[in-house]
Amino acid sequence: METFAARYCALNSEVFPSADVAFVLAFSVIMLQTDLHNPAIKEEKKMTKDGFRRNNRGICNGSDLDAQFLDEIFDRIKAAPITLAEDDKLREKEEQASTSVASSMSAAFGLNSDATRRKRAEAFSKEREAMVRSSVQAIRQGARPAFAAFRQDSATEEFSKPSPANKVAAAAKMFEVAWGPGLSAFSHALERIFHGPRPTALALRGLKISACLACALELDVAALSLVNALASFTTLDGPFKVMLPRNAACVEALLGLTAVPDCAENLGSAWLPVLRVASRVAHLRLLTTGARTDDAYFTSTHAPDEKEYQDRKLRDEESARALAAHSVLTDASLDELYARSTKLSAVGVERFVAELCAVSAAELSTGDPSSGTQYFLDESDLRPGGKYDDLQPLPALGDPRRPRVAALQRLVDVADMNVHLRPRLAWDRMWRVLAAHFARAGAHANADVATYVVDSLRQLSLKFLAKEELKAFTFQRAFLKPFERAFRANQGSLDRAPVRAYIVACLDVLVQARASKIRSGWKSILGVLKDASGDPDRAVSQAAFEALGRVLDHHLALVAPDFVSVVGTAASFASYSSNDEARSATALEALARLDACARALADGSIRAATRAASASRDGDLPEGPENEPPPDDAQLELWWPLLLGLARLVADPREKVRNAALATLRRVLERDGLKEFGAETWRLVFRGVLFPCLESAWTDDAPRPASVRPTDPPPGPPPPSEASWLDTTAPAVLDCIVGLYARLGGSREHTPLLGEVLALLGDCVCQDAERLARLGVDALERLCQAVSSFTDPETSEEGWDVCCRGLAHVVERALPPALDAYLRPDPRQQKDRDADALAASLPRAPTLARLVASLRLPRVCGLLLSDAAKRGSLTEQGADALLGALAGSRQFACAFDADGPLRKACLTSRLMGADAPDLVAQRVSAGSEAFAALQRAFSSNNEGIRSLAEPRLLGLCRDVLREYASAERRALAEKAGKTAGLPQPAQLLDSATPLALEALAFVRDLDAQAFAKHCAWLVPVLSELIVCQSVPLRTTVAAVFATRLPSALLSTTRPERVQTPTDAALAAPVFSQPADAASPTRHPGTVSRAYKLFESPA
Repeated sequence: METFAARYCALNSEVFPSADVAFVLAFSVIMLQTDLHNPAIKEEKKMTKDGFRRNNRGICNGSDLDAQFLDEIFDRIKAAPITLAEDDKLREKEEQASTSVASSMSAAFGLNSDATRRKRAEAFSKEREAMVRSSVQAIRQGARPAFAAFRQDSATEEFSKPSPANKVAAAAKMFEVAWGPGLSAFSHALERIFHGPRPTALALRGLKISACLACALELDVAALSLVNALASFTTLDGPFKVMLPRNAACVEALLGLTAVPDCAENLGSAWLPVLRVASRVAHLRLLTTGARTDDAYFTSTHAPDEKEYQDRKLRDEESARALAAHSVLTDASLDELYARSTKLSAVGVERFVAELCAVSAAELSTGDPSSGTQYFLDESDLRPGGKYDDLQPLPALGDPRRPRVAALQRLVDVADMNVHLRPRLAWDRMWRVLAAHFARAGAHANADVATYVVDSLRQLSLKFLAKEELKAFTFQRAFLKPFERAFRANQGSLDRAPVRAYIVACLDVLVQARASKIRSGWKSILGVLKDASGDPDRAVSQAAFEALGRVLDHHLALVAPDFVSVVGTAASFASYSSNDEARSATALEALARLDACARALADGSIRAATRAASASRDGDLPEGPENEPPPDDAQLELWWPLLLGLARLVADPREKVRNAALATLRRVLERDGLKEFGAETWRLVFRGVLFPCLESAWTDDAPRPASVRPTDPPPGPPPPSEASWLDTTAPAVLDCIVGLYARLGGSREHTPLLGEVLALLGDCVCQDAERLARLGVDALERLCQAVSSFTDPETSEEGWDVCCRGLAHVVERALPPALDAYLRPDPRQQKDRDADALAASLPRAPTLARLVASLRLPRVCGLLLSDAAKRGSLTEQGADALLGALAGSRQFACAFDADGPLRKACLTSRLMGADAPDLVAQRVSAGSEAFAALQRAFSSNNEGIRSLAEPRLLGLCRDVLREYASAERRALAEKAGKTAGLPQPAQLLDSATPLALEALAFVRDLDAQAFAKHCAWLVPVLSELIVCQSVPLRTTVAAVFATRLPSALLSTTRPERVQTPTDAALAAPVFSQPADAASPTRHPGTVSRAYKLFESPA
């Protein structure tokens, strides 16, 4: 059956999750066939569909098979019974023979009337059935049958034709009437102490025969009552009494029941009193030999008290009883009792083991086997989903002064004798009860007892693991499950550390002795080692880590099919957080183990070992070439737990561990990932492994110094003792993300990933923490440099476009939301703006973090535009997005500086300290970067780029010169004391002068036609700049007037006003110009005075 199940699953891998399911279902189908088509089973007692579903509940790895699937099996078996070909042939021969004989007899005696023959047979059958009914009624009612009742029963009841099953049923009904009075009679005879030996022997014989008959007829209540009565006369299963010869005879009779096959097979719950008496006899015989009792080997956990006297008295009573019991049975007789368990059926041995477990639990809880009923564990409660399945804690045992392990030793013996004789299904049901008992006893309150139990389980495991496990079966895992349950039950207390350490040591011994035989058992072994990794006792965790090291050093090929569990176990040793240096050293060693696992996975060792293990268990070689690479899904299934485990360790609170984990993760991805992963896998790695590493940055709320103004240098690093994740690990994480993308080479298949990386870095830039915002801007700069290094022209152009649009989005997001909404309001909400309320509600640190990022981002944009222009990779869409973002950043700063009430309110709230707030640096930086980029685009050979840049460049020149002229007027008015409110920023003119000079230089270099085209706005602005305070600026203005303005005026044929390009043509400003920053007012005579200047000889 095992081979059939394994072969079926090998050929039909999609039907069942494991061969265990097919194995159990096959047996269930055989039972269904027998039940439905057995003529001895009455119709009302035959299995139904609900019963068939109930029999198969939980067999599919803890879940149920599809109900429709089971119903179809039921219907097929019911409609067409399973038969063997030889049976069909035999039935045909018998039918032919009976037909031939009947024909010959009829011909010989002239019995050719079928009707006559049928009437005689029916009459005979009715008469016989009436006699049987009458007899049954007499037995039940204790009266002679009445003829009227006979007639009534014959008319209302139907009896089947005589069969062996009906005979057994009739005997059972007769015995149901007789066993009660018989038990009373036999008990009365045994209670009378003045009776001689013969009445006692007859009474004992009667009880023994009655018990055997009750078991043979499967009358559980009668059997239990008779066996209990016999056990009570032994005087062993209860308080102390003087043991007489007839009591000893009762012991022999009781234990002799187990030698009768039919009786032993059907004892059922009556095994409990039998096994109790056997345990007491074994204990008493031990006392007569003078050997040490079980409790002498275990250290008591109780303090001395008045119960010591009671214990000594109980020992004296036992010694007296032992002398009387010494001659009852020999040790060999007791051994035979347990050895006969091999002859029981699967159902019989399961009940035998369950009752023996109850006796053992009673011994461990009270020291006396006489109280075993409450410790019984039913097999149905231990199934998946049951009351005490693997996920539920088992009921605890007591802590007696004198624990006994005699029944536990017998359990080990019984399991050892049956392990290789039973079919896997029968053994699985039996072991479910045994495993629960071992796990329960392994958590005994007495640590010495628990250790003894674990050692017994180790001995049994060594014998069980000597047998090879077929493919797709998981019996080994179920067998080693008690180690897991016992380990978890002993967790939570340092006093239980020796027990946990011994469990780890036992598993280490199993691995060293039976590694070549272990298959599914690796999961249980690794599960215990994983639980031990977080043990509070350093010795336990260190022993587990050393055991794992031996597995990886010597048996990596054997454990390769469970590679995911190996990785999870190794990662658990690194993830246990503790300030202990030894624990940290273990964590670093665990990281080295994970690195070794990655190398083995990359070089194909794990896949080769898995294939070899599969081939050796299949008996067939796997299909396909040996070195054929696995599909991405199968590959990622092994890589993912390893990478995810390392990524989680990047969030470890210990700096050494998290930095080492990040270094290991980066090394594995660069060394192995670049060779192993495809584009889709890399996207999953970035999304699921690398990006989540920054989650610690989002939640790092450690206090750190912040800048007072956006132009301040970065705050210094905190002391090492106060350094947080953001200070120590975040820079390396961002560098890892950017560096890995750069190593991918920028191929077209990785271009979609660029947008995701940009979005992540944008999230960093737009965080409330200034430190993270600065790190995000630095990472963006490195990413842009990486994109500029890509060599593929097509990929470069596409990458540039994605990078430009992504960076433009980051620039827009980086603006402080509240200020941005205030400075760019809906025209309908102009009256609702309240600068004081806004300034009071602004969070200082997050707002400054955004302003710091907004100040630094224009430089990144300028570098990207510069590199793109040099390489010729700049696209119109990318340039338009990035230039628009720079214009928006500059206009935001201009609007802030021009809004006097807002600046005053921010000064009151001390947004930027005691000085008046301004964003001069941001407006100058954005304008300078935009101007440089537009100049390069204006000189580009790409006509589309050039046409895009020209109106933007001229519009920027116009805005820069107008703002400079406005600032000059404002400075003169403030100097004369003719303005109110906050003064404009003192450094505005000095900072804006270089950009104004560049704008004038560009205007000066325009050709005559272009200059004349823009005279309408150039002449008024230049006229105002004549009297500016900057000497270089005045000189440049004079040069423009001297060289370009006369020719422009002379080229005008008639005195019509030159048409000025619309604002849309000059790139419309993002914000509406504030009132005090509007175009300068033309004073009368300004232009005429400029004309007079040209008339002078100078």
